[in-house]
Amino acid sequence: MLASRSTQADCRQGRIVYFAIFAIITKKDHFMAAVLPSLNDLPRQNASHVKNRWGDVVRQVQQSGSVAVTNHSTVEMVLLTAATYNQLVEDAQALKAREQSVLDELARRFDARLGVLQQPDASAKVDGLFGAKGKLARRPKAGETF
Repeated sequence: MLASRSTQADCRQGRIVYFAIFAIITKKDHFMAAVLPSLNDLPRQNASHVKNRWGDVVRQVQQSGSVAVTNHSTVEMVLLTAATYNQLVEDAQALKAREQSVLDELARRFDARLGVLQQPDASAKVDGLFGAKGKLARRPKAGETF
């Protein structure tokens, strides 16, 4: 699948029209995000080659999993197989879900501790601590037993 944005003004002014590749549909196996090569290690093709030799580029993407598209030796975008893209989306969603569960647990623990501070006798206990000026009659409770 190829999606591009070009205007007649771009063509008249002699600008290179860049292709934004959203997905290349293949039957390639899924890649895990952790095993994707770094941007510098990807095979490279310049934008003109991608435009003029699309079939060759598709075969290269199918073989290697991804190809970096360059403009004046600078990587502008990366072409991925659809399977690789889907795996990246799944990994990002899993990471977001894991982060949300951690935030939910922290919120639950905060609410539990706040609940202790909002008990009727909490104010008197805090005033007693400040009144002792660092000298406690007994050892303070801390951690999970608090």
